[in-house]
Amino acid sequence: MLVAHFAAQVCAQNSWKPIAFAPEAIEKISRHSWPGNVRELRNVVERLMLLATDDGVTAETVGLVLPATGGVALPPGIGSGPLAERVQGFERETILAELKHSGYQITRAAKALGLERSHLYKKAEQLGIDIQKQRREDEPEA
Repeated sequence: MLVAHFAAQVCAQNSWKPIAFAPEAIEKISRHSWPGNVRELRNVVERLMLLATDDGVTAETVGLVLPATGGVALPPGIGSGPLAERVQGFERETILAELKHSGYQITRAAKALGLERSHLYKKAEQLGIDIQKQRREDEPEA
């Protein structure tokens, strides 16, 4: 019930269409030990929604975020190293995921991230993200 509640909340806050959670994904989330608090669950639900595909949130998506041993895994691209590098990696992956999720509509992506459009452009430039190039790479070939 909490996953559904948080998913609806995140969709409403970001003006997203509802994103479905597969039963296997819910089961995997339920089996997690949740050493944190309810905010941790909400953050994980939001992260899962950012990583969702057209099929919604699958068990595989949950596996990317929640390791089998408990605790929250680092998203791909963050790795290890100094905190500043980890933060940049997280910001880069989050911005790329939101751009993809919004269909590269900058206004929607910026709003979902709580940024001004100009700040999103500046942040992307700082992180070495070429938005136009990413858009072209993600476009399906005709």
